[in-house]
Amino acid sequence: MKSEKGVSLILLIIVVVILIVLAVFGLKNIKEKVETENIENIKSHMLSIQALTKNVQNKHIVNAEENALIGIAVNLENNETEYKISDELKEELVKIENSNLYIITQEDVNNNGLSQIKIDNEEFYVVDYNAGEVYYSKGIDGKHSLANIDPKDDVPQKNEEVEGVGAENEGTGN
Repeated sequence: MKSEKGVSLILLIIVVVILIVLAVFGLKNIKEKVETENIENIKSHMLSIQALTKNVQNKHIVNAEENALIGIAVNLENNETEYKISDELKEELVKIENSNLYIITQEDVNNNGLSQIKIDNEEFYVVDYNAGEVYYSKGIDGKHSLANIDPKDDVPQKNEEVEGVGAENEGTGN
């Protein structure tokens, strides 16, 4: 009877250890999944804001006498808005030549059909109307611009051939 109790206790300890290990790895995976989801949401918001600002830019070009640009104009030397631009983001924005920077506010996104995007004073988006680029105030892994956060390396450029396409038509006259 004593030997059976010893085996049961050892099996119980092994089961508890296995459950603890599974819980630790499970929590780690859940945390990584939530973080990845948050990053994807930010990218999605940035793409939506980029599309919005391209539309606004086009309206501004058509109606140049009337300032159709939305947001709060950014003056990097004297940022007197309620939105505090970090030194890291400011350093990145200063490098842009011929920029036309605006902070997109919650009111701007609400008035333009993007109310699912939530913007506050700590976490906001800056757009450069001249370059069509969007910047995220907090950054992701030290990157603030959409082009750096979500590089499109896997999308072939206009002059690049997609593998297998173009090579088939070589020499056929097509």
